[in-house]
Amino acid sequence: MPFTLPANNERSEFLNRTLSPFLDHGSIQEFRSKALSRYPVVVSAPASTLVIYVDGSDPDRYDPAVLPQKTGRPEEHLAVILREAVRAKAGSNRMAEHRPNLLAVN
Repeated sequence: MPFTLPANNERSEFLNRTLSPFLDHGSIQEFRSKALSRYPVVVSAPASTLVIYVDGSDPDRYDPAVLPQKTGRPEEHLAVILREAVRAKAGSNRMAEHRPNLLAVN
């Protein structure tokens, strides 16, 4: 189910609770520091379909157990979707007749 904001008076309280970690510079630095060794770092999970987290930059530090994704490890998923996209486009748009090829996938 998609996320929707609470209605009426509950909206202000929800936004305050959700965004308050971002008002504390020390907390932000702590989240970033944690993300250097293991990420994602959950900052706030105010609703079942909304999780706010800090990502890291080192793929070897990614921990899929923190926020299980249906696609699995991002690196493996990227390889799969790239293969599928190239396979789907290989026989279309007369790609063999046009060199070099550039394939954009959305």
